[in-house]
Amino acid sequence: MIAVAFLSLSSDLHETNFAFIFLLAYPILIVYRLWSFANDKENAGVYLPRYFEIDNSNLIAYGADVFETKLSLSGIIKYIKLNNCYMLYMSKNQHIYLPKDAFKTYQDREWFEQAILSKIKKG
Repeated sequence: MIAVAFLSLSSDLHETNFAFIFLLAYPILIVYRLWSFANDKENAGVYLPRYFEIDNSNLIAYGADVFETKLSLSGIIKYIKLNNCYMLYMSKNQHIYLPKDAFKTYQDREWFEQAILSKIKKG
């Protein structure tokens, strides 16, 4: 893409043509990169179904009989409560997406909010 832009500049085209070519090619490149990430077999683990078990001190993630990850709840630095999910942050850029409908009952969700989220800083 950049090579095409440089070729357009070197053949006495105006800078506006460079901007036009760049603005046309860049979204196509982004869509291609997202598509290639989603369809790459090495990234299949990202899309595995998973479920969580939560107790007073740990969050355990299970992923399609492939992995089991145990995370201490003290490792969660903040959370964000959205309309349909909770985002539990372990670092500034790494979070766990926990949908509200993943809880079996309303009482389970209430327990989670009172026993777990009350101990974590709201972001």
